[in-house]
Amino acid sequence: MTRRLSTPPPEWSESPTFRFLHVSNFSPAKRLDLIIGAFYEVWQTHPDVSLTIAGDGDIAQLTELIASLAPEHPSSNGHQPEINVSGPHSLTEIADLMRAADAFLLTSDYETQSVVMLEAQLCGLKTIATQCGGPESIVTDSEQGELIDVDDYAALLNAMQKMVHDGRDNPVRRADLSTRAKKLYAASAIRQQLLLIYDQATRA
Repeated sequence: MTRRLSTPPPEWSESPTFRFLHVSNFSPAKRLDLIIGAFYEVWQTHPDVSLTIAGDGDIAQLTELIASLAPEHPSSNGHQPEINVSGPHSLTEIADLMRAADAFLLTSDYETQSVVMLEAQLCGLKTIATQCGGPESIVTDSEQGELIDVDDYAALLNAMQKMVHDGRDNPVRRADLSTRAKKLYAASAIRQQLLLIYDQATRA
């Protein structure tokens, strides 16, 4: 996704729903079983939550996984959990999904530098991610989100519950997070870093 598309939402939405988002190719290494299972458990006590899973993977297989993990009973108010599955998407559509979300989830078994996490931060999204390689250099403090161990379902559940309890970030906080990310990951920032490396190499 081009960095120019990745911006925080232009205005505040009054929706009471806390919206989680995951974007990937739906491969087993992304551990969607953890995300879906934890989401269902959060929903049991916080019914005003939703989960969107977007990407270019096998939607039929993902739908089967969602059904297999569904709770046997509805929440106390009788609502059913809201899980939206869609894709593939254009880069613009992914950026729109990120602007509409309140938190990004990435529970991979392994990652290099996760571009999708960078894009989420540029959109002002906090992230819950596993310590699996790349995420450790992207989520470095609580303002950016939370890191958990690989395959740690309890930690994922606790982190999601805490985000819902703390509530949705307002536009100012999202803009601040986006500004921090731009200083590190925007094209101009990357260009300056490369020029610095080149300059140091030529002086060596």
